[in-house]
Amino acid sequence: MPRMLVIEDEELLRNLYSELLEMKGFHVETAVDGKTALENLNDTRKPDLILLDINMPEMDGIEFLKIIKSNVKLKRIPVILITGVIQVEKISAGLDLGAVGYIEKANSPVEVMSKIEMILGAVLNIPVKRNEMNVGPKKMGDLELQSL
Repeated sequence: MPRMLVIEDEELLRNLYSELLEMKGFHVETAVDGKTALENLNDTRKPDLILLDINMPEMDGIEFLKIIKSNVKLKRIPVILITGVIQVEKISAGLDLGAVGYIEKANSPVEVMSKIEMILGAVLNIPVKRNEMNVGPKKMGDLELQSL
C-alpha cells in the first residue's frame, strides 16, 4: 500500500486530502508544517509521495524541500507542491529543487486526486483503481487528466 505524507497547515484541506487518499487505499500521514514533518520522517518509514504546502508557519515548503533533497535517504521521494495562490518564484524554486509538479488549492478535490493519480502512475508506476470513488455525477475514471 503506497504511503503518503500530506504537509498542510490548513486543517480542513489536510483532512480533505487525507480522506480522499485513504478512500483510494493509501496509508496517509499528516503534518501541519515542514518542521513537524521532518521530525516524523526520522521516526517512520519513508513515504512514497509527499504533498507539500508552499506557505506554512515554522518551516515553509521550500525550506523543507531543500532539506529533504539534500538528504541521501530522502531525496528520491517525489514531492508535489500545493499552493493557494500562484507564486511563480516559489513554484519555480520548488521545481528547480526537484518537486515533480504543483497543484493549486483552488482546484476541486477531484482535480487534485486526478493529478496525484497521474503522478503516481508516471513517477512511481503505481496503478490506481480509478473507478472506486464516485464524486457527484461522474466517477474518477471518467475525468480527463489535466497537465500539471
